[in-house]
Amino acid sequence: MKSLLRRRRAIASSMVYSVLATALVFAFGMVAFGQNTTTATVATPQPQPKPSPAVLEPAVKDLRGITLGMTVDEVKSKLGKPLSQDDSGLYYSFSNSESAQIGLDSAGKVRTIATIYSGGDQNAPKFEDVFGPSVQVAASDNGRLYKMVRYPSAGFWIAYSKIGSDKNELTTVTMKRIGDN
Repeated sequence: MKSLLRRRRAIASSMVYSVLATALVFAFGMVAFGQNTTTATVATPQPQPKPSPAVLEPAVKDLRGITLGMTVDEVKSKLGKPLSQDDSGLYYSFSNSESAQIGLDSAGKVRTIATIYSGGDQNAPKFEDVFGPSVQVAASDNGRLYKMVRYPSAGFWIAYSKIGSDKNELTTVTMKRIGDN
């Protein structure tokens, strides 16, 4: 029994020496061949910041001198007495070919402005006048144009529509606060 116990101790100690010897050989081999024993760090790619899109600024901030948020009295001082008026808005007719509809919110402030030009009115704004040269639109096959651009930083959107041709042309420009129904 004592011999069996000695034998087990001898085996255990030789195993310990064997493990230590292997570890030492491995460590010396790393140093001898210039290997770094510290753990290598893998460079994780850092997300690149997305380029922020240029803030689109409106080329037009009023229609016929009227801006969003004006009071009824301010509109009347600019445009005069409307042809028609109620709690929801005002309607103006400036000529046979030009009119404007002003929508009001519950506080009586301008929330929508729509100008309408008919009959090929020469005073009708061109697309570039409304949006500037940086905004592009493609005309449909029948010559119709429509474009709506949101200007979140300004708090409104503008839509431009042109249908018909020559003397039958109808152009509308609408400006409305974002968030209003």
